[in-house]
Amino acid sequence: HYDQEIEKLATLLTGGQNKEVEDLIKTWGLSWYESDYFDLTSKQVGPITSTEIIDQIWQLSAQKPYSNSIMRDGGKSYIVRWKEQKIENTPIKDEDRKTLSQSRMNEIFGRLVEQFKTQSKVVHNPQINKL
Repeated sequence: HYDQEIEKLATLLTGGQNKEVEDLIKTWGLSWYESDYFDLTSKQVGPITSTEIIDQIWQLSAQKPYSNSIMRDGGKSYIVRWKEQKIENTPIKDEDRKTLSQSRMNEIFGRLVEQFKTQSKVVHNPQINKL
């Protein structure tokens, strides 16, 4: 019976039947683990370290909120789901805007300097020793 239910869930995920997936998960009494915010360069999202699952996470959106299949990482199985978080835009004060602008300029300048360091070539000038 368990295998049939898992197969049913897998079929619903593949078919993109989001409402039915959510209903089945509620029927089973399962809950969702919600990760914290994570960076786009993260190699781990919550307890998930599988690159296959993380690649699936980047494909989720409000229009496609569920993974295409049940995925495994180690001994655990996962269904990943998109959860949209509304972030309120708060106005930035003028002094904060200036500080952020300066910080951003310093960051860009630092990157430029690092880029020059990696692309620069040091050449010995024998004429200097003659002076």
